[in-house]
Amino acid sequence: STLTSLQVLHLMNNQLKDVSALSTLTSLQHLSLSNNQLEHVPLWLHRISDLEVVEGNPLSSLPPSARSSDKELRNFLRACEQHGTGRLYSCRVVLAGAFGAGKSTLL
Repeated sequence: STLTSLQVLHLMNNQLKDVSALSTLTSLQHLSLSNNQLEHVPLWLHRISDLEVVEGNPLSSLPPSARSSDKELRNFLRACEQHGTGRLYSCRVVLAGAFGAGKSTLL
């Protein structure tokens, strides 16, 4: 990439859903991604010292604590990378049925 020296990038308000292509911008120090459509974020984002992502993005794949601020998001991504978590997934299961129908034996 010819933009490897780029240090500041403002991409807010662009309806972006994926920013994985930005990983080649290794000199980025400030990245603004506010008000897009990001549900997932790559782990390498924690390396950017001045990061704006949380505001205006659904980030539905992340736990609520990681969505509370950009600082908490960076801490969460750093911890995931340190512990070898390459991808982040979430799943919600609801077991509905009559009382005594054996739902708890599934758990």
